[in-house]
Amino acid sequence: WPLVLRMSHQVALGINFLNSLSPPLLHLDLEAQQTCCWTPSLNTKSSQNFGLAKIYHSSSSASRADSAEGGTIDYMPPEAFQGDRYKPSKASDIYSYSILLWSILAWRRPYQCGLSSLVRLKVPQGQRPSLEELRSESRPEEEELPALIHLMKRCWDGQPSERPTSEECATEAERVFVRHRQEIVDAV
Repeated sequence: WPLVLRMSHQVALGINFLNSLSPPLLHLDLEAQQTCCWTPSLNTKSSQNFGLAKIYHSSSSASRADSAEGGTIDYMPPEAFQGDRYKPSKASDIYSYSILLWSILAWRRPYQCGLSSLVRLKVPQGQRPSLEELRSESRPEEEELPALIHLMKRCWDGQPSERPTSEECATEAERVFVRHRQEIVDAV
């Protein structure tokens, strides 16, 4: 559990770092396979081949290339399925973080049985991975789970403007992780 909490926090820190650059860098392919524990102490690093990453531009200066769809379907925000109207933003990475957070907590990929065409149809209609699956996992109920679920639900809001900032995500994830910081050495 301490490693799960640290991973959730470290991924949020990585997104906040990229989104805080000037100009901001959008990851646009944040998903489980892009998140690795490479260090001997199992610290989490977000990898990226930067084939999909984009420098964020305001909507008035976004180029046609900036609206191209990219990323892993299961982690893409609902607005990505709007075709030509989609302009990636910081909120796109926040949505992807929510689905990655679900994957970290469930320890599996979202929509495992879903076809990409169904994901494209259902996600814009409000469907998200099951929260019941998180509560029914065969592990002791952790007091931090409701806080992480609350953060996840805020991050996967259907309206990009309603999603928290990357800084808010990092702060909330740290608030949950800090209670278990001393347990990391034993967990590793």
